[in-house]
Amino acid sequence: MDDILEFNLDGEEVNDDPRKVYLERYIHSEIYRERDDVEAIVHSHSHSVVPFSVVKSSPLKPMCHISGFIGTHVPIFEICDVVGDESNMLVTNKALGSSLTQSLGKIHSY
Repeated sequence: MDDILEFNLDGEEVNDDPRKVYLERYIHSEIYRERDDVEAIVHSHSHSVVPFSVVKSSPLKPMCHISGFIGTHVPIFEICDVVGDESNMLVTNKALGSSLTQSLGKIHSY
């Protein structure tokens, strides 16, 4: 457990640890802060999915049985709509984390 860093809902480290912290921790902290229905978050830059995130011609849709809970479309967060064209594409503060969280919409409960 020595390799685990703990953060609070402000995205700040709980313990004083000299290691560099994860820059995009605000994605997680703001989702947990604003969404009491979320119990876990997977953050991935899968090489098989990233290309679809930049194609505007067709919206992403859930396509297998285990993604049915998503609904009929996959929410997209466009960081440039929030910070402009000079974005480094990283969610590195609470405001960006909150904007991303708002783009998720509500999860359907079955």
